[in-house]
Amino acid sequence: MNLFKIMLGTFLGLIIFCVVAVVIALTIAGASMVESPAHIESNSVFKISLDKPIVEKEDNRVVTRLRRNITGGEAGVGLYDLLEAIQLAKANESIKGIYLEVGIFEAGYSTLYELRAALEDFKKSGKFIYAYGEILTEKSYYISSVADQLYMPESGLIELNGLKIEVLYFKNLFEKLDLKTEVFKAGEFKSAVEPYISDHMSENDRIQSKALMEDLYNEFLDKVSASRGITKDKLFNISDSMKVRNSDAALSNKIITNVGYLSDLKKAIAAKVGEKEVKDIHWCNYKSLLSNKPHEQEMTQSVAVIYATGEIVQGGKNQNYISPENLIPELRKAAEDDNIKAVVLRINSPGGSALASDIIWNEILQLKAKKPVVASMSDVAASGGYYMAMACDKIVATPNTITGSIGVFGLFVHAEGFLQNKLGITSDREKIGRYADIGSFSKSMNDDERAIIQQEIEHIYGQFLSKAAKGRHQSVEEIGKHAGGRVWSGADAIHVGLVDSLGGINDAIALAAQMGKLKAKEYKVEQLPNNDAEDFMELFGGDEEVYEEKQKVMLRDFYPYLNVLQDMHRVKGIQTRLPYYFSIN
Repeated sequence: MNLFKIMLGTFLGLIIFCVVAVVIALTIAGASMVESPAHIESNSVFKISLDKPIVEKEDNRVVTRLRRNITGGEAGVGLYDLLEAIQLAKANESIKGIYLEVGIFEAGYSTLYELRAALEDFKKSGKFIYAYGEILTEKSYYISSVADQLYMPESGLIELNGLKIEVLYFKNLFEKLDLKTEVFKAGEFKSAVEPYISDHMSENDRIQSKALMEDLYNEFLDKVSASRGITKDKLFNISDSMKVRNSDAALSNKIITNVGYLSDLKKAIAAKVGEKEVKDIHWCNYKSLLSNKPHEQEMTQSVAVIYATGEIVQGGKNQNYISPENLIPELRKAAEDDNIKAVVLRINSPGGSALASDIIWNEILQLKAKKPVVASMSDVAASGGYYMAMACDKIVATPNTITGSIGVFGLFVHAEGFLQNKLGITSDREKIGRYADIGSFSKSMNDDERAIIQQEIEHIYGQFLSKAAKGRHQSVEEIGKHAGGRVWSGADAIHVGLVDSLGGINDAIALAAQMGKLKAKEYKVEQLPNNDAEDFMELFGGDEEVYEEKQKVMLRDFYPYLNVLQDMHRVKGIQTRLPYYFSIN
């Protein structure tokens, strides 16, 4: 009987393996097929649906697609691909305009700045942009306000009420649990540790948070005012009083152009392109446009865009984080490829491990010794993210980029009280070496131990300042005036010398090409990492990424709160990291 069970189990296992192998093989085969250009009819309209997260780079790996099928995770739209498609639509005579359908989506303000700039540039061609939104927030209105015609249904809602930064604080929770935190920092503005030791914002954090929001909102008011023909003062008053909350009020205040349903907007588009019926409109999406871009096979020279996205951690190859193990191979690949003449390091990171940041910084220097390297800052390039950027030849940020935060902190959690008073667990130890148990989870530090940790924090902060000064061609004293953990917007960072110029990823690419002595239209853009050929067996080994995707899907709006607590494990030790537990809405 046992032999029969073993044989049956083995037989079923082989069947399951064969089925999985066939599915994976078909997926890989489909992914490896050369995509033929999609046919774009004359009088076509480019439809942009903003209902998914806008990410730095689309992850179209076979492994990732299979994981999404397992976890139910949502695919994002790559910002660079979207920007490129808008450029192609502008130049394509068959495309007569853009239909922008704005839903609920995730994106940072720097990402939105680049997308809006691309849409503004598209309008210079004389082509139209029509937009439709049922629920508009500051973010979605910032994008849709660029449209010539903006429709909202009679029951539509609009939320123009300003920006806020909200931070979660855990001091009271730790006290209830009898957990003790030991915090060390260098920099009076380094507020990343405050959620663990306080129940409210410090005065310094309040100052930098307010300055950051003012910069972001002023940029919002400037752009919307220019598009809608409404003065900044009137826009601010509308927002400050929350005067406009529905479509009727939005229309009377010129926030939108039309009260109408989606069917009404599509009829207007049909008339605009000379079609009698809505069904006769020829639509195309960004992937169709990208499939029609000029062939670059004959171009051998290139600018490489290397993406550094996520928190910086020491060790591991989880694609959701930046680590030396997953970023350095890409830097070396670019350094060793003679056809790559310049590199853009695209940074979207709040920072993280001080050690990992420094190791990556050194590798960027090795790359810079061989070819030009330009940092392109996205939504966030702060603390450890800035550590990477300061190694580059030039730094390009948008006005809405969150950057700076040149500071260091250390966080240690001691659970002696929690273990003994809440769980009835005690600990004891014997040691050789006075400091053998420094930082132990089960005991608090003494004054000598605290002094040792603080000295190391100050030492690393000194290194940070020295390297930042060298990278920015300033004295340590000068860079120190704008350090201290202070967070800056890109608009302010350029005035204090932390960045070189304002612009998006395409501006950084153009600058890198110029520095690499490449002529326009004689080079291609190569995006790294390019993991299309990644071994599909990673699907079965990437447990951490699968687990995180499942958490995001199941918890949805509650995921950020859990993530903060999970970060307690990741931020142990010395960190160069932004106080990024806030959300700007």
